[in-house]
Amino acid sequence: MKRILALALCAVTLVGVLAACKGEKDPEATLTPHDYTSGGDAAPAAVNIPAGWILFGSIDADNAVTVHGLKYLRSAAGETVVVSDQSVVTANVTALDDSGSITSVTVDGRSIPVLIDDSGGVSLLYAEQGDPAEDETTIDLGSLNGTNLSTAAAPGTTKPPSVTTKPLATAVPISTTKKPNVTTDLYAAEKQQIIDSNMSAREKQQALNLLSYKMDENGIFYTEKEPWQKQFGFNAIYDLASPLIQMIYGTIRIRFRYGYVYKLYPTDHPQKGKVMYDDSGNPIYETGPGGKPIEKDWLIQLWKGRYGLVMLGAEFGIYTKPSTQQAEHYYSAVAEEELVMAFDVYQHNFQTRQTKHLFTRGPESHWWITGFVPGSFHEYNNKSEIICVANIQFPTEEMMRLFYNKMKDAGFRDGSPGRDNPETITTNGTSVKFCWQYIDQK
Repeated sequence: MKRILALALCAVTLVGVLAACKGEKDPEATLTPHDYTSGGDAAPAAVNIPAGWILFGSIDADNAVTVHGLKYLRSAAGETVVVSDQSVVTANVTALDDSGSITSVTVDGRSIPVLIDDSGGVSLLYAEQGDPAEDETTIDLGSLNGTNLSTAAAPGTTKPPSVTTKPLATAVPISTTKKPNVTTDLYAAEKQQIIDSNMSAREKQQALNLLSYKMDENGIFYTEKEPWQKQFGFNAIYDLASPLIQMIYGTIRIRFRYGYVYKLYPTDHPQKGKVMYDDSGNPIYETGPGGKPIEKDWLIQLWKGRYGLVMLGAEFGIYTKPSTQQAEHYYSAVAEEELVMAFDVYQHNFQTRQTKHLFTRGPESHWWITGFVPGSFHEYNNKSEIICVANIQFPTEEMMRLFYNKMKDAGFRDGSPGRDNPETITTNGTSVKFCWQYIDQK
């Protein structure tokens, strides 16, 4: 992530400078709206927005939803849901009907009926306005115990769903004859702001795509399994330079010696970088003086915090090097060295004492599992706002114990890891589960 963000910020900055210098948008660089019409290439008609429905965001050609500002919206269950630019919002693209309407979006697990207006060149989203007095309250940090990784989900509410006799809002199809009424016109300035900001976001996304970022169906950004950055391994210099590019994160470096260094095919071989095996199917190890296999040094590094000015997330990286190598530069783990990893990421607001579940990644066998969502700190550079509840599976109990002991040395204590029980760790078979919030070894 350190290597990616340095280049990403440069790329995004370059895109912004070029856009400003052009004086007008390049048609190929602007947002391409969804074609929800069923009549081929005909331009979509405008939506007749009913009274009580408000403009809250937009959706781009990749089905990514962007929320602009803080809004109170009515859910399909009749409750008020607070939506902001930090909410995890995804379009229910499987619910397209013949008329071209999106019937709902999902906000932190709650379904909200919506309308879409493609007539202005950007797909604008409308929903029924909720009542701020019905705002739901997130459970306070400390009110839950022992959140399990396999069942961790977005925090619930302190009150049961409200019972209401109000009819549920339903999506209104795009009209083929009517133009937007006065309700839509009230949002003319906001519509233009959304169009401009969406174009900027689109250009940023194009820059990120060039740097091996992907986005899943839940709007979570992550890196590919075999990105081009893998060849660079890891060096502590990457962390030292991170504040210069607005990356504010905590990190933990766990080092231990276990196993032997695999012999890899040379760079001029078709299977370069892969482990070599003998005729019996056993891996071949690099040897040192006396023909003895060279022992392997491991670095398992954890990161969590703010990446650039617009992303929150976490990373777990697996790296190795020969024990005979004095330089503290590690190489990215090969397939045989990957570990099964998973984590849940939360953000805690120390002022309101509320905690929000941001996303889940894994479980997945990986050398560098990552996850990022748009967001920012509530307090200036307070990286302790990010809580990570994680699980790492090791191939043997011996290797698990080496990692566990080093985590204890770093400051973790035995306990029941959960979002409300930070700096705790436990083991189960060959896996280690922990909750990390405050420790920083940078």
